[in-house]
Amino acid sequence: MPDPISYFDDLEDHIQSLLKTFEAKIPGVNDELIGIINDLYSELDRTGTNINASVNNLKALNSFKTRISTTLENGSYGDAVKDFVSGYSSSADYLNNYFSAVSSTFKQSDALYNAILQSNIQSTTQSLLGSGVDANFTDPVMNILRNQITTGSSKAEFTQSLKDVLIGDNSILHKYASQVSSDSISQFNSNYINTVSKDLGLAHYYYKGTKISDTRDFCRRIAGKYIAEDDLKKYVQQQMLLNGGKGWQGMVKGENWTTFPIYRGGYNCRHYLIPVSKELYDAATNIFYI
Repeated sequence: MPDPISYFDDLEDHIQSLLKTFEAKIPGVNDELIGIINDLYSELDRTGTNINASVNNLKALNSFKTRISTTLENGSYGDAVKDFVSGYSSSADYLNNYFSAVSSTFKQSDALYNAILQSNIQSTTQSLLGSGVDANFTDPVMNILRNQITTGSSKAEFTQSLKDVLIGDNSILHKYASQVSSDSISQFNSNYINTVSKDLGLAHYYYKGTKISDTRDFCRRIAGKYIAEDDLKKYVQQQMLLNGGKGWQGMVKGENWTTFPIYRGGYNCRHYLIPVSKELYDAATNIFYI
């Protein structure tokens, strides 16, 4: 009988390695972005070191968004995103090994499972390289640069504006890409797990804790315990009524019982809702009842 903890400990180590490798490349990406923004400054009309608040400079800025997008897609950031999403296949392999041990009827070559893999790779890439990064990184940076032009900022002010958004762990790109990459791979795993468990008719779970020390009270109460689906549904629905119907702290807005297997504790939740056999549930002593 497979031990879900050992299987998913290996999966968690794999995910943490992917995330750390991806995040470690962000400072280099920021250096590339600082380089092209400094190039922009050198191209702007200036009086001394002060940028002129001119129509020509605003026109130059309007065409600059394409240069940012090209740098992200074709530079080290684009390579980092490709390397990151390629790791989804390995995550699926860990899950396939677990389900193969759980059920003799599991077929890891099922077209539906591969479609889930490809769909999540596409959506993650879009969030990290497409409209998502435009809205959460490129557009804010463009607004900052536009303000620098319209106020006729000095070179020192222009440089400081870059440091505020492009340097360190608090840089806009680092915060956005770290959050999206973590949530995306976690939600991929949850999508994959949920689909397979329904196909196999599994209705008992183990809510695996995480190696990350901080956790929500919602997750803390059930982490490390086995739960029948009926009890889990009651618990989730009760918790959704907290805070005047807003749910538990950190719950994804609009989350419900149907989407709970995907979002679990909410934003940046790294717990796993692991389907287990009825036999493993019956043999357990750490069972959550409600």
